[in-house]
Amino acid sequence: WSSSKRPNLSSYNGKGCCAYAADFVKYVFGNNSPRGGKAFYNPSEIRAGDVIYVSNSSHWFVVISRSGNSLKVAEGNWGGKVVVSNGTYTVSGNRLLRNGSVFRTFNTGYHFQ
Repeated sequence: WSSSKRPNLSSYNGKGCCAYAADFVKYVFGNNSPRGGKAFYNPSEIRAGDVIYVSNSSHWFVVISRSGNSLKVAEGNWGGKVVVSNGTYTVSGNRLLRNGSVFRTFNTGYHFQ
């Protein structure tokens, strides 16, 4: 899943990780856009089924589940493929951490459920 890959299912104009998020919401929720859910701006509101956008290099990922502050996520274009990680991302107050450190900046999340 390279950085130049376009969506297979969605007509959204995105590439790489954004294309993966667009295809996810198209397949699961019937929505064409990863921005098509209800926007929220506090990481403490993250829940399963959300699409998350982080800035400082524009990265998108999908939340599969949340257990306490630990997130299980799927990310397109992580090393050229889709990767599912468990516990890599955690919520700490109003911040989102990756492997215990601030990872880019939480920008916006989108609830689809």
